[in-house]
Amino acid sequence: MCFKKDQYYAITQWLVFCLFALTILAKTLLFNWLVFADVEENYWMYVITSLPQKIVPALFIASFVFVTKRPIWTIVANLMIDIWIIANLFYFKANGYFLSFEVMTKVDNMDGFWDSLKSYFGWDIAIFPIITIIYSLLYPYVYPNQRKYGWMVVLVILALVINIGDQLLHKQHKAIQDESVVFHMHECLPFSHVFTYANAEWIDYNQWAEQYVRKFSVVSYFPACILYRGLSPLQKIEYIDIDKSRIEPFLSDKLKEKSKPTTNLIFILVESLESWPLNSIEGVDFMSNLKAISISSHSLSCRNLRSQVKHGNSADGQLIDITGLLPITDGVVCYSYFNNVYPSFAQCYERSAIINPWHGVWQQDQMTKAYHFQELIEPKRKDKWTDGDTANRIIQYMDTASQPFCVLGITISSHVPFSYGSNHPKYTIEGMPAQMNAYLNCLHYADSCIGVIYRHILQSDTLASNTTLVISGDHTIFRSHDKTLDDYALNAGIDFQTKKTYMPLVIYSPSLEGNVQIADTCYQMDIYPTIMHLIGCEDYYWKSFGINLLDVTACERAINEEQARELSDKLIRSNYFATCDNR
Repeated sequence: MCFKKDQYYAITQWLVFCLFALTILAKTLLFNWLVFADVEENYWMYVITSLPQKIVPALFIASFVFVTKRPIWTIVANLMIDIWIIANLFYFKANGYFLSFEVMTKVDNMDGFWDSLKSYFGWDIAIFPIITIIYSLLYPYVYPNQRKYGWMVVLVILALVINIGDQLLHKQHKAIQDESVVFHMHECLPFSHVFTYANAEWIDYNQWAEQYVRKFSVVSYFPACILYRGLSPLQKIEYIDIDKSRIEPFLSDKLKEKSKPTTNLIFILVESLESWPLNSIEGVDFMSNLKAISISSHSLSCRNLRSQVKHGNSADGQLIDITGLLPITDGVVCYSYFNNVYPSFAQCYERSAIINPWHGVWQQDQMTKAYHFQELIEPKRKDKWTDGDTANRIIQYMDTASQPFCVLGITISSHVPFSYGSNHPKYTIEGMPAQMNAYLNCLHYADSCIGVIYRHILQSDTLASNTTLVISGDHTIFRSHDKTLDDYALNAGIDFQTKKTYMPLVIYSPSLEGNVQIADTCYQMDIYPTIMHLIGCEDYYWKSFGINLLDVTACERAINEEQARELSDKLIRSNYFATCDNR
């Protein structure tokens, strides 16, 4: 059979269109399988019911082969889609979330952390560019020049999108109830729907993002997350818009009196610290020092502390631990609200410092001032301190600072990619996933540094009787579902589950009598009020939404976590504490 030239061009155009659309759809389905297959009940039924929503963006993007002379651009488009999908997969592996507009604008903060991505690289990352390579090999290298029917085809595709979007998926403005959060849909053709909040003043972005990617396409999620930001922008909230009656219970009665601490405060913030390593793992005590502190006299221990960070991770952890506030629902406080006034236990001290092992991350210089610390001690640009370096500087600060003082020291070895050099012994657990084994070895190194600081306090005549030592984490690390880790932990009898792990809180203070073990599930926002009690600053103007874990009468919380997150979001976005009359 012979084809005329015009017929040949038309056939090749349709071949490229079909192949390109099929490639995009395959990548979309593969991404959803990697992310949701292990956690979605009736996964294949879910795939079938959501297939039209995933086909639409693929057809729309592929339709542009009819309006160009050089459909070779489809290879470039495939590579761009790969970058977007891989970036989301990396971010999901590290944080359990999908990329947001705010996170994309803060990519410069990855300076110094690019090596961390190596630990998340695997076949699941490589498969997407491999699909693009296969597409390139199958791609018919032709240059059709017949475009007179091109716009007609595009209009047909748009009509298909409108029909599916309006008739089959859902009607415009239909509310969707998901647990306790009400979403509202807006038609954003040709990329299906964008959910924004309705009948509510705020919404959890991560919950929205997960719902969107599940129901629609990771490809259309790119414009959707940008449109979401435009449809529901985070704007400054006026002070008068906040219901004062909801805030007043969390403000002290002695607002205008300056709180004076009764003890020194040393807070060691351990990067990515989870609770399960405090147990013996295959006969090895990776955190023997922290375990010993947790069961000693004059100490408090809580192993079921829920991390409450959002997109800021370590920066959010600092915010919660230092101020008792929770992060904003969309974005990162240290970038969007670094000029705010924040409450802080450091404000009670005349002498205070943050010892930061990595220069320039999370705008630490700006946030040190915002948190009322007098000094930031960190390495020069492009340098990084080991946990041993941080421990030595904490000890040096303790020995030279006038008392009472406050110092926040941050460890870094247990940050992905879990590397601290070869000067500390390492344990190899046979059969344990390499990432988990490396993490435990890094915590073993950090724990040895904690032990040095703890022993220095006890052996010092000027510190032992008037120093409170707090050790906790900034966030958990194994938050995305990893069946390999879960299966190993189950078989080895390790109390570990991805997405269900906890942080520990261990406090040594001479004012504590005996040993206090808290078995209940607590929250990261409880750290701040507990510290304020131990340093004798309960009359400080801000109490926080958490509870003092030593207060047996505070077993019932005034508000739940979601209410606390809503109020905290408003307090930060309105810069409430800068205008608070009683500050």
